[in-house]
Amino acid sequence: MTETPHVWAVGDVTETHHLVTGLPAYIALATVANKQGRIAGMNLSGASIAFAGVLGTATTRVGTTEVARTGLTLAEATAAGMNALETRIQADTKLGYFADVSPMTVKLVAEIPTGRILGGQIVGGSSSGKQIDTIATAVTAHMTVTQVVHLDLAYAPAFSDVWDPVQIAARTLISKLQWPHSSSYAMTGRHLNRARDPYDTYLKSTKLEREKKIVEKIPKIPVTPMALNLWYEGPAFVVADKPRGMAVHPEATDGIDTLVNGLLQSNRWLADMETSHSPGVIHWLMPMDRGLVLVAKSDEVADTLRQLYRDQAITFSYRVRMPREATPIL
Repeated sequence: MTETPHVWAVGDVTETHHLVTGLPAYIALATVANKQGRIAGMNLSGASIAFAGVLGTATTRVGTTEVARTGLTLAEATAAGMNALETRIQADTKLGYFADVSPMTVKLVAEIPTGRILGGQIVGGSSSGKQIDTIATAVTAHMTVTQVVHLDLAYAPAFSDVWDPVQIAARTLISKLQWPHSSSYAMTGRHLNRARDPYDTYLKSTKLEREKKIVEKIPKIPVTPMALNLWYEGPAFVVADKPRGMAVHPEATDGIDTLVNGLLQSNRWLADMETSHSPGVIHWLMPMDRGLVLVAKSDEVADTLRQLYRDQAITFSYRVRMPREATPIL
């Protein structure tokens, strides 16, 4: 209803308020006009419903490239007087072995120091644009980056990676935010300054308590004398060349011929790490595969390297050797 009695206005001729800033906003979109038209019709019939507001959520396609946005950009948040920061990550629309996989870029904006999601933008191939709806929902619900990370989202190789791209972006924002009463650490080399919010700290503390109870019931891993080729060894981690036919870690408490058992002959620090029977191992290889295995020398370094691995800051490549007589299946 306008200021004039019995005169109603909806759609592109109206101004509404922005859900993030609370300021007047003019956003001419079909979704906004339809919602306003529905509310106006219901109010004309005797109801009393107010329009909630807008985020400016929109998506389009240019050729094969999809573009989407919602909420505020970093520049818009700054102009509105908000203290904010952003992150940008690269991901794929699905797992890499699909022929139609496409790259996508996700930018996420959050408020300092609360971590509240303020907006985001997505650019990528087919099916990437509609992922903006996850960000729009988070903004509307006043969710923080930590809450977005813990969302139980759907996964299948044909639709997404195991970690949803929006959640990957939220995780990188957690590492940038300066949470109060947080513990942070940095690694030399590829620098990581990671700070946890209180909920993440609680999750880690309870996880360590569970692991300690498990480790107390597990005998010390035995040492197996063997010749191992350490491709690299430094103060924080080692890179071991795992031969073909050797398992990485014991599958049971009596395992004696694994890579971990062999590392213990010269690295007793492994036995003191409270990570069950895979101390410090960042990734695994199958027993019949040969390759390099990254092993941390402390729980703190292991946590850091695993986070970098999840954030795709550390990547591994694999090669398959085929016999000459192999016949492709058409």
